[in-house]
Amino acid sequence: REVNSAHELKPQLDAFATLALQGRDPAFGETVGGSFSTNHSTYAIGATLKVPLDFGLISKLRQSYALETKSARLNALKAAFDNDQQREQLTSVLGELRSKLDIANELVKLQGEKFRNEQVRHEKGRTTTAQLLMFEQDLANAQLSKLALEGQILQVYAQLKTFRQTAQ
Repeated sequence: REVNSAHELKPQLDAFATLALQGRDPAFGETVGGSFSTNHSTYAIGATLKVPLDFGLISKLRQSYALETKSARLNALKAAFDNDQQREQLTSVLGELRSKLDIANELVKLQGEKFRNEQVRHEKGRTTTAQLLMFEQDLANAQLSKLALEGQILQVYAQLKTFRQTAQ
């Protein structure tokens, strides 16, 4: 027998009452007319008690329900722990990305100075156009790296923002 809930394991007491009106006459018409009167009515009042008798099954089912509840609690704790771990990991990644961004900002600044110095040298005729273009390419690559880091920081920050909203 399949048991769907813990409520089915408990004893159940039901009360009931019925009233039946009847007509008693050999003629059909009189019988139908008499069935609407209370002259020959039948009453029934009672109670039914349902008690499960398979005590071994009941004991095992109660244990399984208790274990299911414990499992659900442990799963909730694990999910909370995993969320905390992921939030801490994202916070660590955000710190690393910020330090890389500081380095990238310094690199952009240095590459800009190098490019401007090379422009001055190019105007004086002391360097080639190819050398100037190479320094300009270096500056562009440094700026591109900085933008990529800023994009990564925004992604991590957005993920951290979702953790803060779910915690509230």
